[in-house]
Parts: sequence; structure tokens; C-alpha cells
Amino acid sequence: MSAGQQIIQLSDTYDCVVEKLEELQALTTRFAELQTLTAELVDNFTANEERVVADMGRQIQSLGTYQEEVGTIKMLQKRLDSQRVAVQGYKSRLETVEVKISRQKELEVVWRQRASRMSSGTTLPYRFVTVGGVC
Repeated sequence: MSAGQQIIQLSDTYDCVVEKLEELQALTTRFAELQTLTAELVDNFTANEERVVADMGRQIQSLGTYQEEVGTIKMLQKRLDSQRVAVQGYKSRLETVEVKISRQKELEVVWRQRASRMSSGTTLPYRFVTVGGVC
């Protein structure tokens, strides 16, 4: 090989080495950018993770609050049921009293009729009126 050929070959090798060096420098720059983006991504992920964990913690705590409210609602439901039973009892007692009042009014009407006849001068034989009828 002649000296001229060796110089051309060295020149080509040099050009290839320079080209590869530039590619490596570009690759290094891209890796540095990738590292920056990855660091930002990790920071964002960490911040989002902390927010999600805090939000889940609040939601779990609120479930405990709901459990207390559910217990209160169940207690109030039991009280409402017992009050309904009491109202039914009062209703039954009221109906009984209404029947007694109705009978008493009937007796009063009979008594007034009798008192009216007696005051008008008509005498009737004495009869006792009971709830069931005349004795």
C-alpha cells in the first residue's frame, strides 16, 4: 500500500470516527433530555400518588362517618317502628272510647226524651234503659 492510499484510508477512518463521535454526542444529549423528562415524570407521579393516597384516606375516614350515620338511622328506624305500634294502641283505645261516647249519647237522648215526656205530664212506667236496650 502506498503512502497516498494510507493517507486516504486514514482520512476516511478519521471522518468515520468524527461522524460516530457526533452521533454519540447527539445520543448523549438525547439521553440527558430523557433523564430530565424521566425525573419530571417521577416527580409528577410521586405528587399524584401522594394526592391519591390522601384522597383515599379521606374517603376511608368518611366511610367511618357513614357507618355512624347508618347506626343512627337504624336506631331512629327502631324508634319509629315502636312509635307506630304505640300509635296503633292509641288508635284502638280511641275507637273504644268513641264507641262508649256513642252509647252514652244514645242513653242521653233516651233520658232527655223521658225527661221531656215526664215534664209534659205524661207518665210512663218506670223502665231502666241499658246499653243493650230496655229492661
